Amino acid sequence: MKAKKIIIFLFVMMVFTMPLTFALAQTQLAVKCPEFNPTTGTGGCGWNELFQMVKNVINFALFYLVLPVSAILFTYAGFIYIFNASNPGKRAKATGIFKNVLYGLLIALAAWLIVATILSAFGVKDSFILLKGIKPE
Repeated sequence: MKAKKIIIFLFVMMVFTMPLTFALAQTQLAVKCPEFNPTTGTGGCGWNELFQMVKNVINFALFYLVLPVSAILFTYAGFIYIFNASNPGKRAKATGIFKNVLYGLLIALAAWLIVATILSAFGVKDSFILLKGIKPE
């Protein structure tokens, strides 16, 4: 019965968030390429635009998907912990959720940092700015 409620809750959340995700993906992920000139063979998309697209996808996934989902899961674990404080099994479940979400968030942020380092090593224009207002573009 609980599994059915969780599945229904996740389905409802997905139905309400998917249109927003698709709308943001169309505006946040696009990369503008210079006009291709067939006579000179210059312009068009190159490596910088490809790496810029990778950066945009990772920023979108991290800031618009991972962080909100982790905030929701932290809140869910907090509710479990607060409302079932006398039940050791529920407290252990809430603590497990806290730990798993924290580990997943740390892995996602570490992956973002590794990709940022690699992209800046390749000399991508306007690479990740790590200390000046970390936010999606």
